[in-house]
Amino acid sequence: MDSKFQAHHTALKILRQRCEYLQQRLDSLEEENYQLKMQKMPVRDSSYNNCLEEQIILLNKQNNRMSHQIQMVTTENQNLWSQLSILMTGNDNLGNTLRVSAVQNNEFQAPNKSIDQVSTLLDDCSKESLEEISLKLLNGIIIGKTELESQYSQMIDLQKESNFPDGKGFSRLPSNFDCSATMSVFQVSIQKMKGFRDLLLQQKIDLSNAITNIKALPLNFAHKLKTDNISHSKKIEEPKLDIYIDSVPSNSNKDLNAEQSSESVKICPMCAKSFTGSFSIFYDHVTSHFEDANDVLHSGS
Repeated sequence: MDSKFQAHHTALKILRQRCEYLQQRLDSLEEENYQLKMQKMPVRDSSYNNCLEEQIILLNKQNNRMSHQIQMVTTENQNLWSQLSILMTGNDNLGNTLRVSAVQNNEFQAPNKSIDQVSTLLDDCSKESLEEISLKLLNGIIIGKTELESQYSQMIDLQKESNFPDGKGFSRLPSNFDCSATMSVFQVSIQKMKGFRDLLLQQKIDLSNAITNIKALPLNFAHKLKTDNISHSKKIEEPKLDIYIDSVPSNSNKDLNAEQSSESVKICPMCAKSFTGSFSIFYDHVTSHFEDANDVLHSGS
């Protein structure tokens, strides 16, 4: 605990002395500047007047420079204080390494015999620290400038390129390319495709209903044929069968033959192809048309 307190006390004392010295220099420069302003009188000699004006300008520059140095030293002191606090909290034994010798303590604690000697000693220290800071700032500015120049050159190279690399297979869009018109054309095409899809779906529904009706035709015809056979068998049992057969018109036989022929010959409603075989072959052929339509719809979506 004593080592920490001593290290903090030493650092604080150094920072305080730096600030006092810079404040004294600033006060002295302001006093000199004020005296020169008070002593300024109209002089006939233009050369002497110009000399005084140059001195005033020089003093103003020194005043501004000292103000800037005070600001930089204040920032440096804050950074040193923060770093010292971090190091002290991170390592308890750091206070032993920050102990100064007795000679340095005597120099810091001894009374100021003359302002000039103390100012000379602290001025050298401040100049060294300020030179280091200025060098770091200059290096940072130079590095940033080189980076900006490299980025600027890269941007110029990109602007000069008129096409993409050949390996990519792309090219720049023309200057008069209208994106809005292209998008409107795409939207119209999409709407047309959607309408075509809806139309195909409706056709699919209609054809499904037609297939259902076609499937029901053989059942209805078989039921009708069965009822006709039953009625015919009942008529055979009657004694006047020959008379009834002779009295039956020939048109009924023609209708029956037409129904049988229509049952034996099947026509596809999609391609108008005729089938004389079994009904399963005809059914597979009709359903194949719907499978092709489904494939077209899936590929379009």
